[in-house]
Amino acid sequence: ATNDDGTTMNINGLTKALAVFGMIIDTDKDFQRHIFKKFDLDNEKEITYNDFSATIASFVGSNTDDDSLQTLFEIFDIDQDGYLELEDMARVLLAQNQMAVVVTGQQSEQTQRYTKKQCIKQARRMVAEYDSE
Repeated sequence: ATNDDGTTMNINGLTKALAVFGMIIDTDKDFQRHIFKKFDLDNEKEITYNDFSATIASFVGSNTDDDSLQTLFEIFDIDQDGYLELEDMARVLLAQNQMAVVVTGQQSEQTQRYTKKQCIKQARRMVAEYDSE
């Protein structure tokens, strides 16, 4: 949900916005609050457009820091067991594709969009490649 003029989000608004990217954070209320704090850059108990866009951009930038990577890992590790399963990896790939489209603004006929099935197939390839090393 957002405020009346639509310029800020509360925790429910963030949950819905991240779901668009395949990031599910409402599996546990404590976890949801933890992720909300990561996006609330100025600690005002609400997320502005600048907070949201800066945090999302930190996930896809070439200079992604350890904290951003840890946050992403936590978001995609749905069962919070410290491991990314095949389905988790597929969600990572889907989100990466969606974020790239949104962040770059390149949503044309030439934009490559991947399906869940394609992402699972790619995740299997990634796991097989890793296992063979």
